[in-house]
Amino acid sequence: MSFTLTMLSFMLSLITNLIMLTGFISVVYWLQERLDLQRDTNKTKTQTLEIGAITFFVLLLFGESWVNTYLGPNAFGLHWTFLNMIIVTMFLSVVKMPNVIIAFIQAIILFVYLFIYATTFAYILVPLSFIFVAELFTLHRKSHVIFARRWLTYPALALLAATVILLIYYTGTYKLDSLFWLRQLGALTSLSIAGVEYTRIMDGVRKKDLVTAEKASHDSLTNLKNMSTFENDLEHAYQQYVTSSTKYYLFEIDIDYFKNINDTYGHLAGNAILVSVAKSLTDLSNHLAADAYRLGGEEFGILVFCKTDDAVVSHQISEQILNNIRSLNVGPIDQNIHLTVSLGEGVPQRKHYSFQDVYEEADRNLYKAKRSGRNRAILSDALLS
Repeated sequence: MSFTLTMLSFMLSLITNLIMLTGFISVVYWLQERLDLQRDTNKTKTQTLEIGAITFFVLLLFGESWVNTYLGPNAFGLHWTFLNMIIVTMFLSVVKMPNVIIAFIQAIILFVYLFIYATTFAYILVPLSFIFVAELFTLHRKSHVIFARRWLTYPALALLAATVILLIYYTGTYKLDSLFWLRQLGALTSLSIAGVEYTRIMDGVRKKDLVTAEKASHDSLTNLKNMSTFENDLEHAYQQYVTSSTKYYLFEIDIDYFKNINDTYGHLAGNAILVSVAKSLTDLSNHLAADAYRLGGEEFGILVFCKTDDAVVSHQISEQILNNIRSLNVGPIDQNIHLTVSLGEGVPQRKHYSFQDVYEEADRNLYKAKRSGRNRAILSDALLS
C-alpha cells in the first residue's frame, strides 16, 4: 500500500475512532445520569447495565483490533487505532467508574488477549503484567485525585499506555518500522486528549444537570425535598408495600400558630423559623435513615421505613419530633415564642387503595391534633387498635 493511501486510511480510521470514543463516553454518562436520579432499589440494575456496556465496548475493540491486525491489514491499514482506543477506554473507565469490578474485567480481558495472540513469550511480560494490574487499581483508588488535576491525568494515562504498549510489543505481534510507531503515538495522543477533555465537558454537564434536578426536587428555602418529590416517594413506598409488604410510617407536621408569628414578627422571621424546623427534621431523619419534606407553607412530612408496624416505635418517633421542636432556640427573634407543632400519622393498610389514602389518613390525624389543642400527635388507628 502506498504512503498516501496508508495515511488516508490512517486518518479515516482515526476519525472513526474519535466518533466511537465520544459516542461511548456519551452513553456512559447517560447511564450515570439515570443512576443519579434513581432510588437505591433501582441503582443495582443500572450499575450492572453500565458495567455490561463498558465490557461490551472493550471486547468490541479487542475484536476489531484482531480483525484489523490479522484479517485486514492490507484493506484497512495496520494502524493499531483500536488498541489505542482500548488504552484510552480502559483509563477513562477505571478513573470514572466507582466500581472496582471494572478494573478486574479490564485486566482479565487484556491478559486473555495476550495469551491467545502472543507469538512469542518474553520473561519481561511477567513484571509488566504486575505493573499493569498495579496501575489499574491505583487509578481506581486515586481516581478523584488523578482526574481532578490535568497535570496528573495525562502522565497517569501515559504510564498506563506505555505499559500496555510494551505488553503488546513483547508478545511479538507488532515489530514494524518507525513510521508505524509514529502513527500510533500520534493516534494515541489525539484519542487521549479527545477522550479526557470530552469527559471533562460531560462532567460539567452532569454537574449542571444534578443542580437542576436538585432545584426541581427540593424546596429552595429549607433545602428539604418538595411536594412533588414527596408524592413520587410516597407512591413508590406504597408500591413497595403492595408488592413486598415493606411497611412505613408517614408523619405530617404543622407548626402551631405560624400565621401569628408571620403577622407579628414578619416573613423574614417566619422564614428563619421554617429553616430551623427543617434543620431539626433533617437531623432526626438522618438519625432514622428517613426522608424529610416541606409540603408547603408551614407543613412538613417525614417518611420512615420500618420492618413491622410498632406502636411503641411510632410513639417514640412522634414524641422525639415534638420535643425537638419544643427545644428549638428562637430567642433571637423573641424569647416569648415557644415553638410547637401538631402531628398526624398514617400507615399503609390493606384497606387502602393508593398512596393518597395513607396521606389522607395522616392529614386527618393532623387536624385532629390541631382541633384537640395542638402541640400533640395523633397516631394511626391501625397501630393503636
